Amino acid sequence: MFKSSLRLSVCFFLSFLSLSCAADTAVNNVYQDGITLTITNKIFDKKAHKIQNCPKAQTPCIIDGKIFYGGNGLLPKVEVASLVFSQNGKKVYLDVSSIYDTGVTNSNIKKYISIERWSSSYRIVGYLGAGEDKGDGGDEPYIAHWLVMPNGSVRNHLGDYESLVSLVFKVNKDFNISQ
Repeated sequence: MFKSSLRLSVCFFLSFLSLSCAADTAVNNVYQDGITLTITNKIFDKKAHKIQNCPKAQTPCIIDGKIFYGGNGLLPKVEVASLVFSQNGKKVYLDVSSIYDTGVTNSNIKKYISIERWSSSYRIVGYLGAGEDKGDGGDEPYIAHWLVMPNGSVRNHLGDYESLVSLVFKVNKDFNISQ
């Protein structure tokens, strides 16, 4: 009884911090074609990372040598430790470098990350940083895009939403493409 109560308390505490809990009864991470997408979050430990501030500002811009997303101009609170695409017993670990404060858990993952079949491959699109359970009013949203192919995966986009929208408008204008 004590162990069960302790486990529930730990799960409640972890979900409060937007972290996943293995025995989460609200897990909703099963997609079409028998695919599961499992996210593992952990508390951001600034001592485990090399952090650089933006030039002429005292806000963090670079973590571990890369521009990062999430944090809303501050150090992130949560980092994505892994995002695993599983199908028929095969696991593919997606590139989650530079991804922080997504607001995504295994219970709300289908709301923020979609999977679409492309022939023998899958396209995964994540709308991140504007998730629930933020506690701080949310972040500026950003988008990640991966392709999962029979021989592995590649992340072919990670960027802020506004830049992506501006790029689409510019391409449409430059190439006279009408919607």
